[in-house]
Amino acid sequence: MSTVFMTHALRPFPGLITKDGRAPSGERLTQMLDILEQIWAAGFDEGPIDPAADVEDFWEDAVRIATTYRAALDAGLAIELRSSAKCWSSEDLACRMGPLRINEHGGYHGADAFEELLAGLPLDMTGRTFAVCTYDSESVTLGADDLSQHLTTLAAAGHTAAVVKVAGHKQGIARIELDPDTRVINRRLHDAFDWTMVRLDGVRSAFLVSPWIEITYEYRVFVVDGIPVTGAGCIEEYTPLDHSGSGPFDPAVRLHRGNSVAATVNSDITDDSRTVRTHLAAATPVIAHMAARGLRTYVVDMAYVPARHDSVVVEFNSISNAGLYACDAQALARALIQTEHKGYYEYTPTRVR
Repeated sequence: MSTVFMTHALRPFPGLITKDGRAPSGERLTQMLDILEQIWAAGFDEGPIDPAADVEDFWEDAVRIATTYRAALDAGLAIELRSSAKCWSSEDLACRMGPLRINEHGGYHGADAFEELLAGLPLDMTGRTFAVCTYDSESVTLGADDLSQHLTTLAAAGHTAAVVKVAGHKQGIARIELDPDTRVINRRLHDAFDWTMVRLDGVRSAFLVSPWIEITYEYRVFVVDGIPVTGAGCIEEYTPLDHSGSGPFDPAVRLHRGNSVAATVNSDITDDSRTVRTHLAAATPVIAHMAARGLRTYVVDMAYVPARHDSVVVEFNSISNAGLYACDAQALARALIQTEHKGYYEYTPTRVR
């Protein structure tokens, strides 16, 4: 019998409560109890109740375990719990399910070239340029990829603001108001990122930069072996417990995310299947483009741009660590169980000081 390796970990258990702190009832209570039974069967224990625990964090972890367990049983596979302290071979990763631990090193996982690939996508897929940049406060000669210089170039081209994101890890994203003076730019970067600017000073290709444009209805598409298998709006407070609709692509979307980049406050949540279909249509050539470059399992975030009347790519992420939102997690687990393309790509680290 084939084996699936599981390396999940559960974050602290908030107890049987909903996001608003109330006791669950009806279908929600039934869902929660069913998930707990599945994680117990898989060999996990939710642990003691922590009143300060994050409700969404715990149930996202629990859903990953429960859906993997069910998918493995349905496929007739054995389950083996594995420590994250080992170096994984390509053969191991073909049997692995679950998020990566931040303390894992070596092996054939944990890094990808998504920033570089995003910067190389055709403009009709992105709606604006992307550039991978370096900030080096001690450099005398500014290179073409210098972060401050690139931002002043965007200002000279008529852009009023840019989005700057820490590349490789989800450690920061900010809207930076542009200015022709690099000293003003640098001050704004330090105000936005604080000690991250010091920590990444001189680190090659540490920042991803694009001109700011209005994006709406952000939506995450989960791609497994080159096929979109499920999707959900980028709604932070949603987990797979909130999945609705008759198909794998959840219809709930939010006009603006209150992340101080798209907007300062969250918009209301609405069901909009028409916008979801627009996202999926725009994602189709992007998925084909990525597959031609050997990347077949990942998540791609799409957004609708009112000025273009179309959807564009916002970012790519590793499928193993991407937030699930209200996706159909069972459909995702089934797809991952059945494929060897789980998104752990061979790589050679390129970011050096």
